[in-house]
Amino acid sequence: MANQHALIDFAHYKEDDIDTLARTIQTEMTDHAALFPSPPVPILTLKGQIDAYELVLEKPIYPTRTVDLAAARTAMSTSLRNNGIYVNTVANGDPVLLGQSGYPLSKLPSPVGDLPAPVSLEIKNAGPLSFSFDIDTIEHAAGYLIALTPADNNELDPNLWRIVWSSRHTRIVDGNRRGTEYKFAACAVGTTDNLNWLTSGTTLFAQ
Repeated sequence: MANQHALIDFAHYKEDDIDTLARTIQTEMTDHAALFPSPPVPILTLKGQIDAYELVLEKPIYPTRTVDLAAARTAMSTSLRNNGIYVNTVANGDPVLLGQSGYPLSKLPSPVGDLPAPVSLEIKNAGPLSFSFDIDTIEHAAGYLIALTPADNNELDPNLWRIVWSSRHTRIVDGNRRGTEYKFAACAVGTTDNLNWLTSGTTLFAQ
């Protein structure tokens, strides 16, 4: 059965909501530093990034506000994500530990067994060395796995490809190799270890 985990995708949060969440995470991880002693981004560094984000957020409209706010949000979100990965590693699915981190938590899926393969998988270039994925929503899915590999890899098992977890049916995956042509697959994660993959016929070059 899938374990609970901290959610680390913050793209859908509104400007004020991500600020509130970031402060909650900062406070909880400060108060429970004994449980999470070595986050990759020190909590004082995260606090400075939140302060910088709030400074721009609270200013009146000015010519470069949109750019400045996006840059401050990216820095803060990246730190939240990196520390969230650390929290998930330390907690290892323990709901008590996860609850002390301040991160939003996944909902445990209903016990429905295997889930079907997705019907559709849309992939697009999404910026430098990035791809965007849109998988059709699967009822009862605890999350989704996205697999990608260079197109000349003849290994058919997606489990041997690069695997990326997503708590939502949409995700941007970056860090790919420029000029490399990739092929893709995706599956929904249920309550068993059996994964039913959809392999896309689309191949794209990382740009």
